[in-house]
Amino acid sequence: MREGVGKIPLTFKNGVIMKFTSLSILFILSVVFKNESTAQDFWAITNDSLGSEVTAIVTNSNNEVFASTSANGIWHSSDNGLNWTVINNGLTTNNIQALAISPKTQTLIALSYIDNFRSTNNGELWEPFSLNFPIMNLTSNINGDFFGGSPLSGVGRSTDDGLTWENFSSGLTQFSIYAFAFGNSSFIFASSYGDAVYLSTNNGGSWIPIPIPNVFTNVHSLAAYNGILFAGTGGQGVYSTNYNQINWEQKVNGLTNLQIRLILINSKGHLYIATMNGGIFSSKDGGTGWTEISSGLNELNITCITISPDGFIYCGTESGAVYRSNNSTTSINETVTKIPKSLVLNQNYPNPFNPFTNIIFELPKSSFVNLEVFDALGRKVSTVVNEFKDAGKYIINFNAGRLSSGIYFYKILTKEFIQTRKMILIR
Repeated sequence: MREGVGKIPLTFKNGVIMKFTSLSILFILSVVFKNESTAQDFWAITNDSLGSEVTAIVTNSNNEVFASTSANGIWHSSDNGLNWTVINNGLTTNNIQALAISPKTQTLIALSYIDNFRSTNNGELWEPFSLNFPIMNLTSNINGDFFGGSPLSGVGRSTDDGLTWENFSSGLTQFSIYAFAFGNSSFIFASSYGDAVYLSTNNGGSWIPIPIPNVFTNVHSLAAYNGILFAGTGGQGVYSTNYNQINWEQKVNGLTNLQIRLILINSKGHLYIATMNGGIFSSKDGGTGWTEISSGLNELNITCITISPDGFIYCGTESGAVYRSNNSTTSINETVTKIPKSLVLNQNYPNPFNPFTNIIFELPKSSFVNLEVFDALGRKVSTVVNEFKDAGKYIINFNAGRLSSGIYFYKILTKEFIQTRKMILIR
């Protein structure tokens, strides 16, 4: 027997409010308007523009976002990218080329072609520091050590939040370092100009070459997860290898562009790559197969990409735009250990909202789930879920960024259950 929610109002164009049973509403929504569907894009733009190319983007432990630009300094957002504030106090240049954050202390490091800066108070004030050698890219490991790639001098490392830096090049055959990846406490990887990839087992003090056979292009990016290293090349796609065996394998099935610019991996081991003007792709099977996820992007020249602690992906573009994934890559399909006793569609939160809200439902057993959103006139505006789900609890982050203020209804439908709830979008 199907459960309902009694009666809810529906407003029509003539302004008359009428009450129907939930089954009547569902009939209207699913039959009368069934052809007016709009699937939710993977990406949503968070801003019109930060004014110039986004050179780097990072998030802190509170999921706040920081973006550096090539001509407008550094920007900060504390509300998932909805609003941005310039945080240039203390900067002597607005041309910032690299930005990184320590996951341990939350210290921010920003680099320009001339001056270098650090902030210990969330970017409210930047203080200059000195480097004896140039660094063109920057990242930090789980211990809070900063690693930078020099265009000429190899690897730069700071173990004291950027106060002092050491330069290491022992074992390198190329000294223009592009990217880093951190396998665990013992394995650090770096890539350089040409086809060179290097391994360090002493926190970057020295390096061992681990070349990729038959690769004759630059290795632009690296990512490591659970014993596997992934390398993104400038023309031959993605390669992977076991940390110890150094047995490389090409992973290009499903890729329509083999020029990989950026590669990153979330806490579940799902891979995400940005290609050279060819879109963004994802893989949930270690690179065996790739699926394009560029829907919602107005441009494909992605300059930087990151994943926040809550699993959302942010990417910056050459034009100055910042995009955010509509859903978390780690919590959307996260099943609770305890299986629910009954199917429940919870009230969304926050409610009212602008424009992000969470829709939560619980499945007592595996089922095909259809979750859709309708406006007050009964028109379908988004298909949020339309797939088979295992038993458990699901949190769906819904982005109404393209919708206007008003009352909306979200409906869940399974083989044995239908329920509809109301939510309010306020701009």
